[in-house]
Amino acid sequence: MTFPRLAYLLSRLAYLSAAVLALGWMFLVAQPLLFPGLIAPEIPAEAAGMVVHPLAYAASRAVLVLVVAPAVCALIHAAQLMHGFARGEVLTETAARHVRRIGVAILVRAALMVPTQTAAVALLTITNPAGKRLLSVGVSSDLLEAVVYGGLLLLIAAAIQTGARAAAENAEFV
Repeated sequence: MTFPRLAYLLSRLAYLSAAVLALGWMFLVAQPLLFPGLIAPEIPAEAAGMVVHPLAYAASRAVLVLVVAPAVCALIHAAQLMHGFARGEVLTETAARHVRRIGVAILVRAALMVPTQTAAVALLTITNPAGKRLLSVGVSSDLLEAVVYGGLLLLIAAAIQTGARAAAENAEFV
């Protein structure tokens, strides 16, 4: 398989992934309201006896959409980047801009991980009486990886931009 063909196929896959992710989260937010009998609360065993209200469940999922939005944005920019690769636009300012935006989206997602997960748990148990509400704050290696990958993509974008400028200068000499 040639580079342009692979880039084109990957761009289509990225667009499809962005659409599935966005539509899937819309369904997951609406599901507790449309089908309240299907709620399977993600409550730890030590919190047995708690009740999860469908609206609280939907609200907790809606907060998590804040983490999904940057992921969808990154997928759309990845699709546009790969579509440009398929057209032979590799060392260009546009490619650098897409890579930079993917990196920023990953960093934004990383910055939102902890507060959104904390808010989701708080919203999930907000209708419970005092003493039965939960607040959970956690940091995982996923957060650290996202920060490293986002920063790496910003550096790669700067390198692509430098290469694009050099290519433009060389084209002027010819």
